Parts: sequence; structure tokens; C-alpha cells
Amino acid sequence: MKKTVSVLLACAMLLAALTACGGNDKSGSNGGKDSGNAVQNGPAEQPDSGKDDGDGKIVIGAAYYDLTNNFYVNMMTAGEEAAEDFGVEVIFKSAEGSLDSEISIIENFIEQGVDCILVDPIDAAGVVPVFQEAYEAGIPIVSIGNFVDTEFNYNVLYNDYDDTYKIGKYVAEKIGGAGDVALIYGNSGNYVSDQRQAGFEAAMAEYPDIKLISQPADFDATKGMTVAADLMNAYPDLKAIHSVSDGVSYGILQAMQSAGKAGSIMLTSYDGEQEASDLVNSGDIEMTLLTGSKRVGYWSVKIGAQLARGEDLPQKNYMPTYFVMGDAAQQMMVEKNIVEADRILAPAAGRDMFDGYRADLGPDAD
Repeated sequence: MKKTVSVLLACAMLLAALTACGGNDKSGSNGGKDSGNAVQNGPAEQPDSGKDDGDGKIVIGAAYYDLTNNFYVNMMTAGEEAAEDFGVEVIFKSAEGSLDSEISIIENFIEQGVDCILVDPIDAAGVVPVFQEAYEAGIPIVSIGNFVDTEFNYNVLYNDYDDTYKIGKYVAEKIGGAGDVALIYGNSGNYVSDQRQAGFEAAMAEYPDIKLISQPADFDATKGMTVAADLMNAYPDLKAIHSVSDGVSYGILQAMQSAGKAGSIMLTSYDGEQEASDLVNSGDIEMTLLTGSKRVGYWSVKIGAQLARGEDLPQKNYMPTYFVMGDAAQQMMVEKNIVEADRILAPAAGRDMFDGYRADLGPDAD
């Protein structure tokens, strides 16, 4: 298993990239609702763009962070399948990690008169002016994975706060409500990281005999490995570590193995990549939370297609998520009323669900 973890560590930066692109807005930190449920009314009615409402193909523009990154390649692959399923065309563009490039791409989409624009914001505040331009042109615009705080855009989000709170409750109950626990988050000011950090810390706050130590790792697997090693040295009785990203978890696991503590410290994670499900199956990771790069890509195009056709959607749209864990963890989660059984997947099912987004999110889904 050590060899496997080393291989995962080498590509972990690719797996953690999406969560590193958050904005600075922290509203909604108590926004954990049931997956897929609306929490807020949608943007105000857009001005008429003057576009022809004929029978032409619906065209969606997608500005992604970096299409050389495997996470975004997976998003694009699944997005193309969603385009086929929902009868639209999607133009994918890579911003190559540049805010200026992303703004230029969005402006080009506006000039082309596309029917909807999907954006993975490199800077949640920096994209607001160009989002305003899209709104004024009558084009619905969607932020993917991160909350952009305007009255006129839509957001595709995960239940990060609520789901991480539930993971925290499990961790606290599993260790008997007492002891040292570490949280390794991304970085402060990143919307996704902030939500996941806040949820876990809220759960820990309910257990006065738990000492929580929170440290950032900047969504970097190597930094995660170093932070974990330092924490294990400083807190020799550490009982559990929670990581807000699977990519970072691989580095943490390697540090735990090197310290000979992989069997004594519980590791929980988030993202639900297939490799993480395998590590849940082997017992190296206690649980992970399935969002999944392909699921994100498919869900985003689905939302874009609905908006392009004039459907009324809320401003915040939460993608369905699932907990991936073994039988014993599932039993405890259900018995203690932390998570409903229908939101829990065995590792093999989690692996299948990663690629099974069409059945779960497609036109024929329940």
C-alpha cells in the first residue's frame, strides 16, 4: 500500500486543484442543507438580450481554470456527455490559471451571444464586473464550486459545511469525545476550504474534551505531508486527522505511514476520488465524501442547460453528495443519527458512483 500512496502523492496536486479556486466570501457558512435543495431565491429577472429565440442549438460557454489539469479534463469529459444528454453544445476554454485570461474568455462568450456561461472563478471578487456584463447582456452566468456574491449570478455548490460537520460528528463519537484531533484545511479566504473548516470546527466545538488543532496546507500534498509530520511530533497522542481534500490526504497518509502511525491515527477525507475509495476499502482512510470531478462537470452543464432554456432555479444549487465508508462506520453513522443510510456508499459503490453520474444526475434520474 505504501507504493500505491507514493504514486497517488505524485499526482495529488491534480486531484486537489478544483478546491483551491475559491472566493473570499464567507456567507452561507451555515448553508448546509440537504443535497440538491434550494436555499435562496434565484437572481432577479435578466434584461432581454435581444437574441433570436428560434430553433437553433443552445450554446453554453465554459471557462475552466486549467484544462491541462486532470480534474478539469474529467469535468470536461463528463460535461460533454451532459451536453449530449441535455441537447446543448458546450464550448470549453482554459484560463490557464490566469484571472485576466478568464475575464477575456467570458467577454468573448458575451460577444458571441452564448445562451449561458459556466465559470470556475479564479478570483471570486475579481470576476464580479464581468459577471455584471453577462447579466446586462441577458446571459445567465454560473459560478462552479465557489460562491460569487452578487444578485445576478447562479452558483453550483456542494454541501461542504453540513457534510464536513457530519464527518466531524463521526470522528468525535468514534474517539469517545475526547483527545487531540487535527484539521488540515486548504487556506483561509478560499470559499470551499472555509466552508469545510467551519463545518468540522463546529462539530468539534460540541465536545469540550476534544482539543482541535487546525493547520493550513494550501491544497498541496507535499505541504500536507509536512504539516501532518509536524503535528504528529507535537501531539504524540493525536487520535484523528481530517483533511479537506483527497489530494492532500495522500500526503498525510504517507507521513502517517513513515511515522508508523497509520494504524493508530484515524484519517478522514473529502472529494471522493476513486483512489480515495480504494483507500477506504483498504482501511487506510476511514471515510471520504463523494463530490467527484466528473460529477461536478456533468452537474454544471445540466444546470447551464436548464438556465439556458429559461427554467427557474435558485441562486445556490447544491449537487447531491455521498459518504463513502465501510460497514462498521456506516452502522455507527446510522445508529447515532448522523447521516441517513441512503447517503452512504460502500467503497466499491463509491468507485462506481464516481463514473455513474449519468444514472444519478441525468435526464432519467429520480
